[in-house]
Amino acid sequence: MTLHRAVSDLPEHVRSAVTRWLADHEIDPDTVALGQPIERDAMREILTWRESTDHGVLVRTRLPAVADGAVWPAPFPTQLLRQSA
Repeated sequence: MTLHRAVSDLPEHVRSAVTRWLADHEIDPDTVALGQPIERDAMREILTWRESTDHGVLVRTRLPAVADGAVWPAPFPTQLLRQSA
């Protein structure tokens, strides 16, 4: 998933789904680097995203422990996949 607009600029139905997905994965929507990918690898249970900071763009990775049978990171919001953000 790649955001090309700030989350606050997305249409309401998309904004709420993306905000919820980001919150569920402990990502601050205000720091997501626009035009940079948010990558999920459910097989290896890795989430990678880029944050814009005063010092440039930082790459973040999260590898949480999940319960057997759980899918993490969660699939991207379908509302976002249906249209370009």
